[in-house]
Amino acid sequence: MKFGFVIPLFNTVDYFEKCLLTLINQTYKNFEIIIVDNYSNDGSYELAKKYAKIYNNIKIFRTKIVGVGAIRNLGIKKLNCDYFITIDSDDYINENLLGVLNEHVLKNSSFDMIRFNAVKVDSNRVILDDKMFKTCYNGIYSGINFLNIMCNEFIDENKIFGPSWLYAIKLKYYKKNKFKFSKLLQEDFGIMSFLLLKSKSILSIDFLGYYYVQRNNSITNKKDNKYLKAIHLLSHYDNYINKIINNKGYNKTFKNTFKQYLDLTLIKKYNSLNEIDKKAYYKELKKRGAFEKKL
Repeated sequence: MKFGFVIPLFNTVDYFEKCLLTLINQTYKNFEIIIVDNYSNDGSYELAKKYAKIYNNIKIFRTKIVGVGAIRNLGIKKLNCDYFITIDSDDYINENLLGVLNEHVLKNSSFDMIRFNAVKVDSNRVILDDKMFKTCYNGIYSGINFLNIMCNEFIDENKIFGPSWLYAIKLKYYKKNKFKFSKLLQEDFGIMSFLLLKSKSILSIDFLGYYYVQRNNSITNKKDNKYLKAIHLLSHYDNYINKIINNKGYNKTFKNTFKQYLDLTLIKKYNSLNEIDKKAYYKELKKRGAFEKKL
């Protein structure tokens, strides 16, 4: 079984080597690494080239396209593997992750996706949160059942299931359904519910596989990025309403739960904004009736 990693890279030289080494040092060795550099100018690209000269399973591409989602799409096109994992270049993974995944796939290779757990850490690798990305539900599920469970965990316990790096995704499944990450911000939110929903078989395992690093200057944490992310979130929200909530093929109970998840996501985003941006965003939430929970 061959695995693949896709890494969008842009100016994370202080973190990237740690990320890359946890991939290179995997105990299971049948994998490829696709790095897509967005013309870094801090030494990140040179660092990637240094390791690519040493390891022939590392391939580097450069692009000027805008958006993490679009960069991931390019990287996924370059893959030649069975399952792939998206990695952010400032994060890192458990060096036993592929070995554990391979053991499960050898027993049953029918899984479209495999979910593992993650923790939030600071730049010094101190754990900040070990519950947010840890699900209590492990086993084999259909896509719609697993998505329903994940939505309920988010609603009841604030557990996050949306980041793409929580999953190993079967490449044939991904390509067969013509999935693509959005070019907008919040690209994970925009695709992951579709990925889960269309899956026939998902395996969820109780294994800490991913370390999500919090740094002040990341795309996620930039203050001037928050309102734009909130606006892009609305586009993803509207897409889900059109394709899932308004789809007569899904049962009412599931759609009610999924709508609660969508609404709560908008409300949480609203609560993260400054007072000026909140006023503008409130109007958008009001249009969508996203008020099942108090703001």
